[in-house]
Amino acid sequence: MPRRPPFACLAAALALVGAAGLNPGATAVHAATSPLLWPTYHADPTRGGEDTADSAFGSVSRAWTTPALDGQVYAQPILDGSTVIVVTENDSIYGFDAGSGGQLWANHLGTPVNQANLPCGDINPLGITGTPVLDPATHTVFAVAERVPAGGGVEHVLAAVDDRNGTLLATRSVDPAGMNPTVQQQRGALLLDNGMVDVPFGGLSGDCGTYHGWVVGSAENLAGNLSVWESPGTGEAVWAPAGVSADSGHNVYAATGNALTSSPCNGGNSVFKLNASLQETARFADPNCTTDNANDADMGSAGVLLLPDGSLFVLGKQRAAYVVAQSSMAMRSSLAGVCLSIGGDAYSNGRIYAPCLDGSGLVALNYTSSTGALSVAWHGPSDANGPPIVAGGYVWVAAYGNAKLYALDPASGAVVQQFATPGMDHFASPSAGGGRVFLGAGNQLLAFNGQSPSIPGPPPTQGYWTAGADGGVFTYGAATFQGSMGDRRLNAPVVGMAATPDGGGYWLVASDGGIFTFGDAGFFGSMGDRRLNAPVVGMAPTPSGQGYWLVGRDGGVFTFGDAGFAGSMGDRRLNAPVVGIAATAAGGYRMVASDGGVFTFGPGSTFYGSMGGTRLVAPMVGMASAPGGGYWLAAADGGLFNFGPGAGFDGSMGGHVLNQPVVGIAALADGSGYRMTARDGGIFDFGNAPYYGSQGNQPLNAPMVAIAAIG
Repeated sequence: MPRRPPFACLAAALALVGAAGLNPGATAVHAATSPLLWPTYHADPTRGGEDTADSAFGSVSRAWTTPALDGQVYAQPILDGSTVIVVTENDSIYGFDAGSGGQLWANHLGTPVNQANLPCGDINPLGITGTPVLDPATHTVFAVAERVPAGGGVEHVLAAVDDRNGTLLATRSVDPAGMNPTVQQQRGALLLDNGMVDVPFGGLSGDCGTYHGWVVGSAENLAGNLSVWESPGTGEAVWAPAGVSADSGHNVYAATGNALTSSPCNGGNSVFKLNASLQETARFADPNCTTDNANDADMGSAGVLLLPDGSLFVLGKQRAAYVVAQSSMAMRSSLAGVCLSIGGDAYSNGRIYAPCLDGSGLVALNYTSSTGALSVAWHGPSDANGPPIVAGGYVWVAAYGNAKLYALDPASGAVVQQFATPGMDHFASPSAGGGRVFLGAGNQLLAFNGQSPSIPGPPPTQGYWTAGADGGVFTYGAATFQGSMGDRRLNAPVVGMAATPDGGGYWLVASDGGIFTFGDAGFFGSMGDRRLNAPVVGMAPTPSGQGYWLVGRDGGVFTFGDAGFAGSMGDRRLNAPVVGIAATAAGGYRMVASDGGVFTFGPGSTFYGSMGGTRLVAPMVGMASAPGGGYWLAAADGGLFNFGPGAGFDGSMGGHVLNQPVVGIAALADGSGYRMTARDGGIFDFGNAPYYGSQGNQPLNAPMVAIAAIG
């Protein structure tokens, strides 16, 4: 049967914050992190930013760097076991093997918004900006994609993705009634608490339009009514990268920026305490809200840090730090003139670490729980201004704008080590787990090794791509995304796909014979500018990868690169049209027709049999060569027919009811299994072919037409 992970009712979220031993007035604790878990911005809902599971790192070294992703990375990476998840401004979400850096999967969630179509802003394109959140109990990652809907405009869509294979489980709009999505930006980190995913919203850089601060909550199954909190006045954005925080009593804390009204204390520069239904229960207002509002000094620019004693800490662009009791939201203490802070804070062992963007560097503040008193312990390097975390005995902080990552001594702020991080910008914050530190820098993900990594398991050695008629490409397992034609206008639909011998690239072919190359796939010519007697239906690369054959519906063959011509059916009358072609290891090729007839040409193309002349339940749709010299034929109903040495029968979908017909087949390199893909993107795997995900039951812009494999 097909292995398509269903989106059943999701289990309740793994409790990340415990309440044991707390009195009613102290409602926040920092959870002990798992060695292989960093599920949310700064590790837990309190936004404490401390990795308590890893032992001291000692010397740190580079572990790996990914190839360029399809967009800029603004969000903090998150970690689930051996998978590190990162999102891009191209509305894509990736899973990488945390040990090796190998890509496990990728899912493109939509078309990001072009800056030219927004009234203001500073991110182009605008896609996934807020840090996703993970439910470890179900391995489900939630992210919000800012994207262009089918009719144009802007929408914010909450997506649930299975981080084991990248499968899109469900989506829903999180634009509540009354919101103007065009002037609202989703920059803050998502929060998972009490089975709800909470999404903060602010405005665009430049304060254009009539925007508000919002916190929108959805049940994890992405069904039912939204819970909604809206700021009392205009402006009052909840925009800090740290997002919103939550305590063990399921209270949510949202810090706001400037008001755009004449009553700045109405709801601007405040911290709101909301219940689990996102209804306000109390608030703390900036004592200098009028002055700070006039100076664009947002108190909420770094979010709310919840302290273990039941207090909260807030420091923003207004430069004054405040300690507030969570229970009453009354101020306990303050410290003036600290610094201008944006991003998010960290807490460890009685010390608060806050980023400073005014040239004073990261600041470490001593915190006295009994009185709430704050005092400056040290300042780090002047350019150490990113949101910090604490991991492996060091304070990790990025140099926003100077492309560096520092490991600082928590006792003194002295630089222990530093690394160049080219392309890094926009308040980047690292994450940690399994003896490693992860950081998004520009359009890449970086990993640093602090100790013998405890991240288990090798990366996958197999994978597969599927391609849609619009040229969209979907990647699974070890198959990496190298580009697609999914966002371009085509003269003719894509009909076939082939991978390079080393798996580092792939070709797409259209029905007019046009060829599109990606990765290390070379361009050796095409039929895209010539008149054809019949449309092209498939392609096969040569064993060297330095050429390819195209086959037409009439059996005509076109050769490019080192692909030799050994004959065709183009000048003969066929009982049924040709539907596929497969190359032999010796440099020949075979074709299959829709009636199961097989035609052989050139070296290694021995004829071992066919289904021609046999009554079929469904027409053939493709073929694949076996390493022993044989071949498989696949039918639209999922039936599988095997011929010759090396082509074993490992099962089929014949006799099963399919949602959509099969459209292609790809075999493992050693012949020990094969996969088929259906028109709806469903994947059926047999023998030793592992399942890494599919697009089955997910909306597609165009039907799937082809599959290619690596390994």
